[in-house]
Amino acid sequence: MTGPDVAGEQLDLLVSGKRAAPRYICEMAVRIKGVNREFEAIARDISVGGVLLELPETELAGKKSAQLGPVEQLDLIETHFRDSFDVSFREQGVAVEAALVRMSVRPEAPGMLYLGCQFAHQLTEELQRKLGVGAGTDGVPGWQEVVTLDELPFEADPGRPAYLMILDETEAVAGPRYMGPLTAMGGDLLVARIDGATCDDVTACLAGRDLRVRVMSGARVVWEAEASMLATRFLDGRRQGAEIAISPKAAPGRKVRKLLRKRKAA
Repeated sequence: MTGPDVAGEQLDLLVSGKRAAPRYICEMAVRIKGVNREFEAIARDISVGGVLLELPETELAGKKSAQLGPVEQLDLIETHFRDSFDVSFREQGVAVEAALVRMSVRPEAPGMLYLGCQFAHQLTEELQRKLGVGAGTDGVPGWQEVVTLDELPFEADPGRPAYLMILDETEAVAGPRYMGPLTAMGGDLLVARIDGATCDDVTACLAGRDLRVRVMSGARVVWEAEASMLATRFLDGRRQGAEIAISPKAAPGRKVRKLLRKRKAA
């Protein structure tokens, strides 16, 4: 017997899949060749092993106006995507075989379904080049190449914790990307710790993109400015993650310095 509870459990299974390879934000028109029909969608991020597709509910339903419940979504997904299918990147002239591994919805995007797809075979170097996998990461210096980063004059004050929120201002994916403790500052540079992230993930999401950063004290925004990513490095220890250096387009100033303390001389 199939009902809302069974459908909910099946949807939970679809939501659980994750990609191990770094993802790269993109916006590419694709055509999905399902079992019985073809669908127009947008690729929103891509890696060597898979792609995230944004599919309108109206496209899935085959109607100009449609509002599908979880059971209807599951039935249509099962009907059209139960087997592997081809994803054709039209402008790039690339077609790859894929399988659906998860499905999700987002409150900020009503009427859209997000299909996480795994490629039958990892992208070759030629296909990576055509699809821009890794684009935007060139030119990001290693941490050790930015000689001032380990000598920034201000460091975190445990008594006054401050946080850095990093937002992507690119139109297609605008919104918060990372938030973590502000660990150092000097001149026009800010450094933050992003727990649980890898350097590859951070670089793929932020390198070469238009960013906005906010320094937070609790829920209060102390200061914000447009910015760009400068460098990142791996952080080992109890909480592995990435440390990221941000170069804002305006100097943080006194309000931010008050949240930090002067670094002790070595």
